[in-house]
Amino acid sequence: MQRSWPAQVVLNLAYRLIYAGCLADNIKESTRFCEDIVYNARRTHGVCASDALESYGLLTRLYTSMAHLCKAKTSSEKADAFGAGYFKKALLIHEEVLYQLADEFGAEHDADDERVPTAGLRHFRLLKLAYQRLGGWPKPYKVYEQLNGRLFRVFGIYKEWRRVQGMETWSAKDFGRGKAEAEDGAFEGVDNWGFANE
Repeated sequence: MQRSWPAQVVLNLAYRLIYAGCLADNIKESTRFCEDIVYNARRTHGVCASDALESYGLLTRLYTSMAHLCKAKTSSEKADAFGAGYFKKALLIHEEVLYQLADEFGAEHDADDERVPTAGLRHFRLLKLAYQRLGGWPKPYKVYEQLNGRLFRVFGIYKEWRRVQGMETWSAKDFGRGKAEAEDGAFEGVDNWGFANE
């Protein structure tokens, strides 16, 4: 790394190292590296900064992939529990990000700024899939009921949110043990290996 490199170039290079590690079957080490990036991004810029949101999103995809990997390697109860732990980690990150987005957007916002509600929609959708994969809520439902109400109060002014089904309509029945209604939310590789001008 060169000290003259812009911060975004360094971050993009770090992401490419994570992608390469995953594709080389070093997903555990890549996940740890991503955890470090998330920690630093959150401490430096806050959860709602674009860099932090991107790194949080990548980390949840890695957790989901780690969980699937656990289940693929063995069907033992220990592997199921280990995999469930990663699904839970992904869910808790989406929950944290949604609380932070609602707090930031609800306190003071520019109604023309689509970044926050768009990120909220993405994490709301991924929260649903993480919930289904886990097979239920890791905390009392009241916690998520309150989060759901807060999100719709804050983001309900946007037409995209008016088409979204709230958590009261979600079900984990027929899901769980890594199954969800869609495959979104896992690491799928990368199309662009460039990192200088993103």
